[in-house]
Amino acid sequence: KVRQQSRIKAVTNNLRQLSTAAQQYFLDKGVTQAAYTDLVGTGTDNYIRNVSPVAGEDYSTITVAQSATQLSISNTSFGTVTFNQ
Repeated sequence: KVRQQSRIKAVTNNLRQLSTAAQQYFLDKGVTQAAYTDLVGTGTDNYIRNVSPVAGEDYSTITVAQSATQLSISNTSFGTVTFNQ
């Protein structure tokens, strides 16, 4: 149970990082939506270098909308984790 709670906290932190990067992206680009590939990568225009999965979750399909109030990701290992923005 402790291990699972640790994974959930790590996943929540990953979602928080994506949310923060998306907010900066919205301000910089003047857009209302950001795909994972807009935010994460090694290019000079990316906001996060890497998001490390902790339980096999896949963040690459996440798109953050400026109007969204939460980000969620699901995995068979831990269920659904939601970060309220």
